[in-house]
Amino acid sequence: MRSAALRIAVLYTLAGVLWISLSDRILLALRGTANVEFLLFMSSAKGWLYVIITGLMLYKLIKTHTAELAESEQQYRSYFEEAPYPQWIVDRKNLLIKAVNCAAVNNYGFARDEFLKMSALDICQKPNINDSIMIFRELQPGMNDVGQSEHLKKDGSKIIVTLKIQMLKKGFNNDVLVTAELVV
Repeated sequence: MRSAALRIAVLYTLAGVLWISLSDRILLALRGTANVEFLLFMSSAKGWLYVIITGLMLYKLIKTHTAELAESEQQYRSYFEEAPYPQWIVDRKNLLIKAVNCAAVNNYGFARDEFLKMSALDICQKPNINDSIMIFRELQPGMNDVGQSEHLKKDGSKIIVTLKIQMLKKGFNNDVLVTAELVV
């Protein structure tokens, strides 16, 4: 992101310096053959033309960068969506599920929109809820290997999973990534 912003700023600055230098030289060359009113008009016109050209150039650069960023985001989102193990992203403050991948939907039986209305505690066995709360409170930076846990599927059946929880570092958010590997 920074390199793209720097590239846009450098190109804009370079275009401005070249435009001013070259267009002023042309106006100076016309000084002896054109009247003052024409030179003033040309000076204003070169300013307007600069604004229009650089505006279009900035629009194109920003549009290209935005498309590249969207493609990159889609690529990384697919890593989460297509991961072989059930995964969900949980807000650590309220334990609400914010995102869920296809493997979680397929293995647990809840539809994506049902998952997004749930808390991470809703899939835990009732006796394990206090332990689950403590796990989320005591997370350390990096990967936390939580061990085995008993979860409930939508149909009420129980599955045993090995949980790994990773704190996600993005600004000041409290999101964590939960990965559940089914124990066979």
